[in-house]
Amino acid sequence: MANLKNAAIREMVIDQCLRNKRRKYSTKDLMEACNKALAQEGYEEVTSLNTIRSDMRAIEQRWIAYGGKIKEEIQGRNKFYYYENPDFSIFKPELTQDDLNKLNQTLLVLSRFSGLPQFEWIYELNARFKSTFMASPYTKSIIDFDDNIDVEGKQYISVLFDAIVNKSVLSIRYKPFSHNDEKIYTVHPYYLKEYNNRWFLLGLDEGYGKLITFALDRILSISFLNCKYIENESIDFNEYFEDVIGVTVKPNHEVRKLKLWVSAEQYPYLKTKPLHGTQKLLEEKDDGSRIIQIEVCENYELIQTLLSFGEKVVLLEPIDIKKKIQERIRLAEENYNMFK
Repeated sequence: MANLKNAAIREMVIDQCLRNKRRKYSTKDLMEACNKALAQEGYEEVTSLNTIRSDMRAIEQRWIAYGGKIKEEIQGRNKFYYYENPDFSIFKPELTQDDLNKLNQTLLVLSRFSGLPQFEWIYELNARFKSTFMASPYTKSIIDFDDNIDVEGKQYISVLFDAIVNKSVLSIRYKPFSHNDEKIYTVHPYYLKEYNNRWFLLGLDEGYGKLITFALDRILSISFLNCKYIENESIDFNEYFEDVIGVTVKPNHEVRKLKLWVSAEQYPYLKTKPLHGTQKLLEEKDDGSRIIQIEVCENYELIQTLLSFGEKVVLLEPIDIKKKIQERIRLAEENYNMFK
């Protein structure tokens, strides 16, 4: 993948040099210009002049019909290169600078998928837009995501995406955290979902005849099976997760009304980023704290989310879920006391 990014940067630099009306460049000059740009981006330098010659041949073959013919001029023992049409560029924009800036930021947003097969085109397209910026061809990102680029299982996303689109049946070798033994599932994949920087696949497990959620970081291998794909005709995934926090939806799940006390300090955060779409304010206390309510199903992620707020959020009702949280807090205190 690094080679693809290097090639896009080299192509951008070579194009800039070939359309320079003030000077002409030899192959060595072009390599030096490319290496300067590659060093700025943190990539390895080119060591072979043949790489640059191949880049020029590729540019000419792809763009000669649009005026991209490259001329060669011999001066003594040196050869210099330039576009026959000095006004030609493979990066001829017909958009305003503001349009290009916005498009560039859009590409940087898409770059969160970096590292995934079949998304390599983003690098080349991003380099093409960078080359049109007057201030600098190396525009910095002004947006970032809380995304763990090293998370295990990310390499399976494009494979699973294609399997869902192409309706392919998969054999998945899987090892959950809760078991030491791995297991092989025959899966009809339906849906990919990200939660808390982890990716999950939802699909029909042929062995059990029901929908199962697979964490991608617990998948050991994936292979394709020559089997008839069973269509998803009963689940609307736009609504499937409506009643839960996270990705775990239990069979015959029951929606519960949860009443929570929220400290005055924490409430502004939960007001602007609600725990769930059903969140509503029930009461405002004299000290600035609030009582809020959400309507969700109980699952592992719900308990984890409420515990993550520490002393700033307290579950008041239902009592059965409250007792489970209190037991988790008690066990946490015991563990802390072990290491005094």
